Amino acid sequence: MNDTILTAQADISLDPMDGTLVSQAYRDVCHRLNAPEGLIEARENLARADLARVDDHARAHVSPPLGLDSGQAGLFAPETPAPSINVCILALDLGTKTGYAVRKRDGKVVHGTQSFAPRKSWTDGQRWLRFQSWLAEVLELHHVQRIAYEHVSFHAGVRDAHCYGAFRALVEMAADRRNIELVGTNVQTVKKHWTGKGGADKATMVAQARARGFRPETDNDADALAVLDWAVAQERAA
Repeated sequence: MNDTILTAQADISLDPMDGTLVSQAYRDVCHRLNAPEGLIEARENLARADLARVDDHARAHVSPPLGLDSGQAGLFAPETPAPSINVCILALDLGTKTGYAVRKRDGKVVHGTQSFAPRKSWTDGQRWLRFQSWLAEVLELHHVQRIAYEHVSFHAGVRDAHCYGAFRALVEMAADRRNIELVGTNVQTVKKHWTGKGGADKATMVAQARARGFRPETDNDADALAVLDWAVAQERAA
């Protein structure tokens, strides 16, 4: 026999996966197939099985979206989901620590806080580039059709005003680029809608979120949930 042609048994002796489940499957097929053509088929079957095993492993270890850890990647919604709506809505509490809440058409909600606090190693534009990239990921992942946000008209300092303006400009650009409806409302309207008081403080906003069955990470998170609830109410009233 030509030295370049290996029998099934000879090829098995060089099997680097000897002793594994995949190797055993390879042996079972090879024992049934003796021709070179059969050996090729066996190798193809093995390759398909191995690729499927790798693919299953990759799916089991995929990172959760939106920068959430494994415990946060689920749906933070009340035990009984609310009735469905006609659009998927993203609500934002814009700032260095941006609160977000996404309500899908089936009534399920994903929410959290994303920090864009600058680091010493960042250049001046890094904060805005990172926010832009994160926002694009959220919009595409959830197929957002409407963005609701708090329209803040007063800031305690110039720096805060500049930051808010930059975040809002990026949201406006993202919405315009994707033909997504953009809806703003003032802070007092959201607070009154959520708690019944237009001057509610942060603790009250968080407490109300918890009373409704959510687990907000921060007050920014709770504010985004409040904006989302307001936006949903507007959609149902339309």
